[in-house]
Amino acid sequence: MISWDELVDGFRRVFESAPEAMARAPGRVNLIGEHIDYAGGYVLPVAIARGVGVAARRNSENGFRLYPSDISQSVIAVNLNAAKPEGCAAFVWVLTKKLNASPADIFVRGDLPIGMGLASSAAYCVALAMALVELNPDVAMPGKTELAALCAEAEREATGVACGLMDLYAALFGRRGFALLLDCDKRTHREVPLNLGDACLLVVDSAVPRLLAESGYNERRREVDEIMAALRKCPGAFESIRDFDGGRLENAEAALSPELRKRLRHLLTEEKRVLDFVSALEIGDVPALGELLLASHKSLRDDFAVSCGELDFLVEELANLLGVYGARLVGGGFGGGVLALVLRSVAEEVSRQIRESYFERFGLVARTEVVESGDGAEVQRGIPLV
Repeated sequence: MISWDELVDGFRRVFESAPEAMARAPGRVNLIGEHIDYAGGYVLPVAIARGVGVAARRNSENGFRLYPSDISQSVIAVNLNAAKPEGCAAFVWVLTKKLNASPADIFVRGDLPIGMGLASSAAYCVALAMALVELNPDVAMPGKTELAALCAEAEREATGVACGLMDLYAALFGRRGFALLLDCDKRTHREVPLNLGDACLLVVDSAVPRLLAESGYNERRREVDEIMAALRKCPGAFESIRDFDGGRLENAEAALSPELRKRLRHLLTEEKRVLDFVSALEIGDVPALGELLLASHKSLRDDFAVSCGELDFLVEELANLLGVYGARLVGGGFGGGVLALVLRSVAEEVSRQIRESYFERFGLVARTEVVESGDGAEVQRGIPLV
């Protein structure tokens, strides 16, 4: 995770003063439970020990100045009276309006790889929101659940992607050494120890951009909404996908198109896989975890149709390598990354082999990263200007 000293030094270098408030938030990897968060199901994210930091100071410019050091080497002016800007500036524009934040200078730096399905935008959104709130001493910091919901709304408005609550929630509630069994319907969780034994979590970036807002992600969200509306018309009240009695499936399927039936099948089977994964994790049954990852990918590929040739290749190649227990696409699909459960002692060799075979097949350079669990977001006052 980026250090407080690095944030202070970066802010001083750009704005020639010291920050008044700083915050940092982790990325996450979702072990299992893909595309069921917005159906009110269970998911199993892990906050990781990499993230995004934000340092901020109120200014007298009557506007915001943003320096996103990871993606730009120039200050971006954010005009609240103009139309919503693009990219990282959109988060400032949206959150400022939601939080009624004071004009500020903002420095951003992280050590979280972008585009690997590790929720870098959620980490940025949470850290930015916490820093902006900390700049206003008369405004109390919202509770974590309330802040997660606010940041989810902000991310949807800033990116145009109809994302769920999971990424923001994991960034706030994560704890080193634990996964979060998150009930997306009730917005509660319990911690599950990461009993991975000699295995570790390896993320492989396909180098295929995840243009989620322009891809099928929002379409899948609309399809799930249509499915849930149809299910709620069936006899017997329920609120989320996990409450659905399989005995009513025949009546529900009659109201769905063949494609939507496949989407529903993924939702129901993925929900069960999450609970099975938790059971295996609690007893440290690593081979069973790997099998569940492979089954999840098959469902995401065949029933939910969010994979692509590059991701399928990575999963299949990884599954055939010595020391790999299983793998699946992660981060929503449509490009992005793959999560693999790998024997730690061979993780470096597995990384080398998958990079070579992937480049030989597609001519693309796959980034690999062993991710470790980390703690949730935190905030602190900056250094007073002297």
